Amino acid sequence: MRVPREAPRSIGVLSAAIVLATQCSPAAAQARPMPPGSLPPISESTQAAIIDSIISVLDATYVMAGEGARMAEHLREGWTEGEWR
Repeated sequence: MRVPREAPRSIGVLSAAIVLATQCSPAAAQARPMPPGSLPPISESTQAAIIDSIISVLDATYVMAGEGARMAEHLREGWTEGEWR
C-alpha cells in the first residue's frame, strides 16, 4: 500500500493541534492557580462594583426569587461587615 506524501505533514499538524488543545484549554489554565499576593490589589470601589454586579445578576436571573434575595442580602451583609475585603 502506498502512503501519500502528505501523510507525515498531516500527522504533524494533527499532533500539534492535539498538544495545543490540551495545553491551552480553560481546564489547563485552571490547573495552575495564581499564588496568593501575585495579583494587583483591587480597590474598594471596584470590590463594591463587583458585589453590586453579582447582586444584580442574582436579582435578575435566579430561578427562586426568595433564595436569590436571601443570597443577595448575605452578600450585602458580608460586604458591609468587611468580610471580603
